[in-house]
Amino acid sequence: MNAVSGPSAIYDIPANIRQSQEGNSVNDEDYCSDQNQQAEPTLYDTPKSTPVADPSPWRTIKPLEYVGFSRLPDQIYRKAVRVGFELNVLVLGEPGVGKNSLINSLFKANIGGSKYHQNEMVEGLRRSEVCLRENEVNLKLRLVELPGFAANIDNRDCWKPIVDYLDSQFIQYMKQENSLLRSSIVDHRPHVCLYFIPPTGHGLRQLDVEIIKAIHEKVNIVPLLAKADSFTIPELSNFRSEVVSDLNLNNISTFSEPLAMIGGEMKSATEGFDFLERSYPWGTINIQKEEYCDFSKLRNILLRERTLDLIERTHNVIYQTHRANLLTSLNYAQVMKPTTSELDRIRTMQINFDQILNAKVGKRQNKLYQLKVSEEEKYQAEMGALQEEKRKIDEKRRQLQLLKQDHESSEQVVLGTNDSSVHNQMDISRNIFGLVSTLRRTKKK
Repeated sequence: MNAVSGPSAIYDIPANIRQSQEGNSVNDEDYCSDQNQQAEPTLYDTPKSTPVADPSPWRTIKPLEYVGFSRLPDQIYRKAVRVGFELNVLVLGEPGVGKNSLINSLFKANIGGSKYHQNEMVEGLRRSEVCLRENEVNLKLRLVELPGFAANIDNRDCWKPIVDYLDSQFIQYMKQENSLLRSSIVDHRPHVCLYFIPPTGHGLRQLDVEIIKAIHEKVNIVPLLAKADSFTIPELSNFRSEVVSDLNLNNISTFSEPLAMIGGEMKSATEGFDFLERSYPWGTINIQKEEYCDFSKLRNILLRERTLDLIERTHNVIYQTHRANLLTSLNYAQVMKPTTSELDRIRTMQINFDQILNAKVGKRQNKLYQLKVSEEEKYQAEMGALQEEKRKIDEKRRQLQLLKQDHESSEQVVLGTNDSSVHNQMDISRNIFGLVSTLRRTKKK
């Protein structure tokens, strides 16, 4: 089988740092046993990295004493814990093959029922986002699936929306890299595709071959044999061999070998939540035991040992290959130019901007007009008050002139009356004086 192994660039965390971060809060009893059981790497496991001589011309010098740069991995670890991680998972499979049950079992949480769960439709696919937190480490999980995938009678080109979505995410990421501000790049490129193979028992169907061939160069594929509990052990082994043979026959590369899957169930509220057991009328099985299915292998690949391999291979191999092909193609300018939806969005934004601008300008003009009318009314009122005050002042001035004229005329009359009385008195005095003089003369005679 043409297996694809990602780069082994996972940082080994020192035991003391890991213990200080995790403490005693790890409840997975099988984790240590899983690590001890992996004595020999299988066909798809990453081999242990061996020291390789550095071919660079740098001359190596060992300091005489402790300097401190050996703590750089600790800084990387602390930054990773602070920033968190992102994992984009593409889930493909027919309805009823146990996709939701397996996702809930992998993360030991009811992902679909989380109150922080956010759904959005992107190019016909449903993208769900949720943030998981474990031992102070945040994982931003994005699940992408196509509702009703391969559920029609005629499934011709049913994988086209998936291919279009993968290409559009590569182009969108490339546009963000070419933009002026690249500090806020959002990566929606799927890091892994969990492809659920229906339990037919006869290898891959032609539909499965066409779908996987269309996307195996665009995403890391992990083929899953759905509902492995419907097979006996020999049947499951034969089914796995047939799937591997079909993959090799069609030159399809996958990230791992086909893994047999059984989805767990939630226990009742009185028993608590486990997601790691599945009940039957005749008993209960633990899906973590490798004698029943490969759930532990999938969890190690997806979450424990190969997570960074998936992320780095998506960026360094798949995306770079797609980018190189796009740059060397003749339709690069055609691809990188805004699409019809983006042009429509830009036109809509421009129309909305014009409407908002016109509304704000109209509101400001209306406010200015009302202010002008108010100032005009205020001016007219003040002018009317001034005119009224002027009229009152003129009226008072006229009345004052009349009073002044009456006063002057009355003074003239009073002065004329006083002069005549004085003359009369003088006449009387003369008469009296004349009579007295006459009487005196008479007496003397």
